[in-house]
Amino acid sequence: MDYYANLFNEQFTGKVKEFNKADSMVVLDTVDCGEVIVHGKCLRVTHRAGIVIKALSLWQPWASLMAHDLKHNETRSWSTDYRGYLAIHASKKIVTDVNKECLAAIEKLGLTIEDLPTGGILAVRKLINCVKITPGNIPDEPERSYGDYTAGRYMWKTKDVKLLKGIVPVPGRQKLFNIDSDIINAIESHGRELF
Repeated sequence: MDYYANLFNEQFTGKVKEFNKADSMVVLDTVDCGEVIVHGKCLRVTHRAGIVIKALSLWQPWASLMAHDLKHNETRSWSTDYRGYLAIHASKKIVTDVNKECLAAIEKLGLTIEDLPTGGILAVRKLINCVKITPGNIPDEPERSYGDYTAGRYMWKTKDVKLLKGIVPVPGRQKLFNIDSDIINAIESHGRELF
């Protein structure tokens, strides 16, 4: 490692795994990323080593609403402490008996319920917070119509959607599940570099 990598190693407490001088890239075994200026030199920081992405399976049409940035919150009966990248997985189940707001949103996308993709990852968002639902924090329409905002449940707040060019086939699971590096590479092959 050269001088700049050593500075990064000090800054990130021994987490530097690789330094590519030609590309000005430092690979860290951490979730920190972005651009950092070291002595006037701008270096990109990435975190392929040790990266953690979790996925959440949603029934359709709610998975597509999240993937297309029409739905920003997911509601669940359980909470999570996880914060970070969240792959939006469309389960194999399609619910056809949905409210008119969901139907209108799907039609806006030029789709029908029957045409929605299933069985894979559609997009990646950032999970930024998870709060208990109270009468005072229920969102306005149309977001309210895209979830179950019964008091006592949990609202998972997300932002920064990265819609994939196509579905990345992955078996769904219950609760949050980890995405391995092969799936991350498949996501990025769809033209959506995450880091």
